[in-house]
Amino acid sequence: MTVEHLLAGGTRVAYRRTGGEGTPTLYFHGVPNDSRQWIPFLERHDGEAIAIDLPGFGDSERAPAARHDYSLGGQVRVLSEVLDRLGGDSYRLVVHDWGVLALAAALAEPERVDRLVVMNSVPIVPGYRWHRTARIWRTRGAGELFFATTTRPFVGLALREARPGFKAMPEDFNAMVWSNVRHPVTQRAILALYRSADPGALAAAGAGLERIRCPALVLWGAADPFISSRFAGEFAARLPDARVDGLDDAGHWPWIDRPDVVDRTVGFLTGPAADLDSQA
Repeated sequence: MTVEHLLAGGTRVAYRRTGGEGTPTLYFHGVPNDSRQWIPFLERHDGEAIAIDLPGFGDSERAPAARHDYSLGGQVRVLSEVLDRLGGDSYRLVVHDWGVLALAAALAEPERVDRLVVMNSVPIVPGYRWHRTARIWRTRGAGELFFATTTRPFVGLALREARPGFKAMPEDFNAMVWSNVRHPVTQRAILALYRSADPGALAAAGAGLERIRCPALVLWGAADPFISSRFAGEFAARLPDARVDGLDDAGHWPWIDRPDVVDRTVGFLTGPAADLDSQA
């Protein structure tokens, strides 16, 4: 596995890549983590798999706001370039949380998406209202104070909320999140993204989801305290060839609670088309 970079929208974007033949699979993470969350998935692929760091996160450039637009629209524009550069004629797509920005970008050329997995993603459909922490980040002054007073022990405690039974996240996961939220540019990127994402803007970003006609799996940890599992059904209703796989005993990062999610995901992405029919 290698870490490489490309230039998109004037910003250096990092990605982890495993080599192989065939249609590439592109993984996009959410906030406030980075592409390291996808390493267990990349390790299971025989073909090419690529996990991208969003601009401002992980190993991607943390460009100042004067040079990079961290809003919803700005990030979608950059990810459109990333899809053009890494996706080839067709690609398979996995999105989690704010990784859904890549799905919004894919709507420009929906025929290029060969298979799709949506996991506990920010709903780019009508009707979503932000969770408590997001409302803090969306409030000027309160969001800045949140990050100014955040400590590493607090990060570990706060992430427990994402799991059933208030279990601790793995320490390497906590460290990944802390490496992002402690950086001032990443903090400003998070605030800019959330403050640009009014409910109407989210719904507009998902306009045209029905044009993604490839086989799709909406895989959802039902114990997610941030995004209700009803939005799994909302995504599936908009995607013409989708099925929902709900996991009652999993939270916002479902593979942490259910390690079998890794093989389920990779199997869906890389298995023969006939297998998809049998899983429906």
